[in-house]
Amino acid sequence: MEPERALEELLARVESHQARVDAYVQTARPRNARLSTTAIVGSAIAAALTAGPAIGGPSFTQASASLLSIDNTSIIWRVLCLGALVVSVVSAVAVNLANNLAESNRVAAAETASVELDGLHTLLTLREIGVGDAARGLHAAVSKVGFLPPVQK
Repeated sequence: MEPERALEELLARVESHQARVDAYVQTARPRNARLSTTAIVGSAIAAALTAGPAIGGPSFTQASASLLSIDNTSIIWRVLCLGALVVSVVSAVAVNLANNLAESNRVAAAETASVELDGLHTLLTLREIGVGDAARGLHAAVSKVGFLPPVQK
């Protein structure tokens, strides 16, 4: 293959891979942020729900029951504990999903690959890199995102 044609082919491959990596980052970064925020907020809510009965004891539950016109004070702490249980489970699931997916590491790898592909694209466009070096650069960048599905040919 002639050098100019080979550079054009590599440029097309770089663009294809970069589009795939950028699409992943566009969806994964917000998903990762949502999982992290859910875990943090859920943990804080669980702590807040248990703080009243834990710190105030029976006087807190009696005052809360009186305020809400409830005769049975055990309903207050049961509802608070059930709420704390629910948000604790949601927080634990969010943390485990984020950890199991290794989402933060994958997003960082994809962002690194995207920057490398952008640099490679610039070098190819300006004809500042040879075919062999460009192919090696493409391979190095793409190998960082092996968790992504392959590019459709």
